[in-house]
Amino acid sequence: MALEKLHPPLRTYDISPDTILIEQQRGRVFLTGFQVPPPPPPREPQRNSRRRRTTRKLAVSPYLPIQDKSYDQRTCIYALAASMHHALSNVAPPHYPAYPPIRLLNPKVSPALERILSRALSEDMALRYQSYEEMKQDVQRLLP
Repeated sequence: MALEKLHPPLRTYDISPDTILIEQQRGRVFLTGFQVPPPPPPREPQRNSRRRRTTRKLAVSPYLPIQDKSYDQRTCIYALAASMHHALSNVAPPHYPAYPPIRLLNPKVSPALERILSRALSEDMALRYQSYEEMKQDVQRLLP
């Protein structure tokens, strides 16, 4: 995305079906809502509390990953994949603690697309696509 190359980068942090517009006449897709600030950083855990996963970020958006401590392009990639999962399965998030494989909900999806979505929806940021370009290349390999 061109807006990612700005300094500082401009990210929506709110990629969901509500913020994706499709212009059918020219076959273009637009994202809206770019002035949304990043979700607040997690609070420091209290001394006696155990570290565990929480669903508090679901209040911000069910399309965001639970585990991300800092938000960056990989967070937006997760949100995009969550929106794709929703569009392909017709089942809205949240899917806690993890998204089910898309082919369980829609057997018409190819195994290759399922692998792309599974990688993009990994809670571990290091296992996710590290850039839009990387994900785009894998998606374009699926096209005839």
